[in-house]
Amino acid sequence: MSRKTQASGDIARGHVSEQMRSSQGALVWTDKPWVNLKPVPTVSRDTPLENFPDCQITLARDGLTLPEIGERITALCGVRVIFSPDALAVGQS
Repeated sequence: MSRKTQASGDIARGHVSEQMRSSQGALVWTDKPWVNLKPVPTVSRDTPLENFPDCQITLARDGLTLPEIGERITALCGVRVIFSPDALAVGQS
């Protein structure tokens, strides 16, 4: 074996033996539900209107697809629009 291979093997054995020596907590099964006592922050519905872009969009052309509408909103208002796959599937059928 080459010296480099021997050295790599020694390093690997050292890492494995170090991991074996470190004690890890035992897995504990419990039948009681665990509840996080830290409250989830709420989102305020009273967002001031000045936080929204000032743009008005009129869609007068028939046959626009959802992606085309999203592109127009993004271009005019600077707001990225993303549609979920199920919404796009409904629009294509």
